[in-house]
Formats: sequence, structure tokens, C-alpha cells
Amino acid sequence: MQHPSNDGATVAAAAANKEDNNKEDNNKEDNNKAQWALVVHSHADQHVDRLTLPFRLFNVRGNTIKIHQEHKSDGSGGTCIGYGAAVYPSSIVMAHYLEHHGRLCNTTTLLEVGGGHGFSGIAAAVCGVRSVVTTDGDDISIQLTEKNIVENNVSTNCHATKLLWGNRDHEDIVMGIFGNRKPDIIIGSDVTACPYADALPKLMETLLYLSGPETTIILSFKSRNVDEESFWQKAATIFNISNRDRVIHPDFVNDSSLHLSILRRKKM
Repeated sequence: MQHPSNDGATVAAAAANKEDNNKEDNNKEDNNKAQWALVVHSHADQHVDRLTLPFRLFNVRGNTIKIHQEHKSDGSGGTCIGYGAAVYPSSIVMAHYLEHHGRLCNTTTLLEVGGGHGFSGIAAAVCGVRSVVTTDGDDISIQLTEKNIVENNVSTNCHATKLLWGNRDHEDIVMGIFGNRKPDIIIGSDVTACPYADALPKLMETLLYLSGPETTIILSFKSRNVDEESFWQKAATIFNISNRDRVIHPDFVNDSSLHLSILRRKKM
């Protein structure tokens, strides 16, 4: 004869075991949720040195853009001129602005100055600009841009060419690509940064030569040094300047040093 107490103990043990298993499953589920919660992506995350990554991925209008980087700790970021071998926040801010202002991308021509890796120009091409020319004065940067253009399959409407600020021959080549017409839009990310302080008068020359009354100039930048102020003071005498800081990429809304400005020629 079986003892009822043993049956009760067996049932109780089974119930307890089931409860333990449920708790273990719940714990696993909670752990999984916690792991997923830890990998929320932000371009502003300080836990990873993103400048040193071999490449980075960005989403623009549902398209994944892959940008190869060649950053080096050599004092100039891997290039001979400037720091164009890695994607800095200003480029992300620029791409975000273009992505969310479709009317700009319905234009025919866009010129990127100081493009480095070419991300902003490539983003413009992905957004639908018919003819994009992304430029830099550094040969290493031009090679990197060409690599990124091919990587992202935008060779039909995006091209790279050398443009050293203030070099009239280079400027005329750019004009020739656009059919000897001024581009509809000129963009530049971090081109007013303090490492280029000595070249800022040449940048102004290039912007004046390549822009017309109908050209919209968009500059994204991070305030770093008072040397940049001379450029903006000069610009204010020639262009109407409007600030667009409220449309900064959401990952950088708390960074008060990041800015985006629109410049248009004053009517004389």
C-alpha cells in the first residue's frame, strides 16, 4: 500500500521543481532583456573609440552606408592635411540634416568641401541629389573617398576630385564637372575647425568663387577655438547666416558645442 504522505511529498517536490524551473526561465529572459538593453546604439557613446574603427555603419533613409576609416595616431589623424580619415560628429550631423530635409536633396548639384572620407557627400547621393562632387585637398582623403563611393554603389551620381582651397585650377575643374555652373548646394563638415585656421581665408575664397546668389551653403561644426571666430565674422559681412542647432542629430542634442548653419549670399 502506498502512503498518502509520500504522494503529497512527491507532488509538492514536483511543484517546487516546476516553480524553480519557471524562475530560472524568467531569470534567463530577464538576463537576455538586460543584455539587449546594454547594446542600444548611440553615435555619441564614449565607451568605444569610434575614430579608430576600420569602418563604421550609418543608416540613411533606410539604407546602410559603410564608411571605411584610416585613422592613425600620427598627429594628423592619418592624412597629410587635416583629420579627414575618420568620421567625426559634425559629419553625422550633416548627413542627418540632409536626410531630413528632402527638398534640399531634390536639387541637381551638390559640392562637398573638405570631405575627407566623403560620408556627407555619399549621404547626399543616397538621398537623391543628382550630381554630387565631394572634394578634399589631401590625396589620401581622395583615395579614401573613392573607396567609399564604390563601397556604397553611388558612382553614378557621386564623384571625388581634389580641391585645395584657394587653388583656382582645382576650382575650375569642379566648375567644369558642373557644366560651368555654380552648385546648388555647398556643404562642409568641420571645415572651420582650428587645425585649419591658417587656411580659413582660402576656404572663404573658394566658397565665394564657387557659390552664386542661389547657392545654399551648409556648414556643420564643433566649436573648439577662438581662431574660428575670424572666419564667422568675415562670413557675416557677406552671407546671411541662420542657425539650425535645433535639428541636430538626436544622439548629440546634449552637446552644446555642435552647430549647423545655413549661409546665403547677401543681396548687394
